[in-house]
Order: sequence, then C-alpha cells, then structure tokens
Amino acid sequence: MSTAMRRIPQDGILSSVVVTAGAATAGYGAVLDTTDLECNNAGANAGTVIGVHLDTAAAAAKARIQISGVAAVKVAAGGATRGTLAAVAAAGFQDIPAPNTAGATTTYCYGRFVQTGVSGDVVGLNLDCAGGTVITA
Repeated sequence: MSTAMRRIPQDGILSSVVVTAGAATAGYGAVLDTTDLECNNAGANAGTVIGVHLDTAAAAAKARIQISGVAAVKVAAGGATRGTLAAVAAAGFQDIPAPNTAGATTTYCYGRFVQTGVSGDVVGLNLDCAGGTVITA
C-alpha cells in the first residue's frame, strides 16, 4: 500500500484535513498527525510544522492548511519583525532567536515575516522562505 499523500494540495492549500488532538487554531502552525489527512496545532519549536491553519476547528472537524505562499499568522509573545526569520511558538509564530554558535538548541525556521507585529497581531509570513535551522541559546 502506498504511503503517498492521498489528496493533492490545490493552490498551496491542503483541504479537508481532520483535526485530531485538541483543536486547530487559525494562524497557528499545523502539524500532521498519524496519517496524511489528520492534523493538530504545533507546539513550541516543533520540527514537523508543514504550514499554517487557515481555520479554527475543534477535534474531529475538518480544517485547511496553507503550505505555500504568504500566510496570515498569529504573532506569539516574541513578536514579529518584517524581514526576520520566523520560529513556531505555542501561540503562533515569532522572531527566531539570534544565532549562537556556542549554543546547543536547534530552532526551526518556518519562513520570513513580511510585516511587523506584536503578540496577538496577525501578520504576513512568507512560507516559501522556510526551511533550515538556526543554533540558538
């Protein structure tokens, strides 16, 4: 049996994905769960984020996930600065911490902010600039 994705994303959006644990929150990082068609909210610095939830939905409901382009994301406590790389946080996305070559913490990069905002704001995040890691702390 093939393990390939059973639904092909259209226009950078993966649709009709079932929310499994807790809820999906619009503007938060999205991670796939047990199958290609199950998702939930990402935790802080999750290395498996595939995109951004477009919908707020309870467990067992369906949601959409944006996987490319510029997404509207919720700004977490660390704030968002236009032009800065973004990290996922428990309550959205925030500026990635400054690199620290002596550090031991890997922080995952999920795009580059195209707007500046403070905690609770909704700003644009270019998902097509995602990928890579930065050693911090």
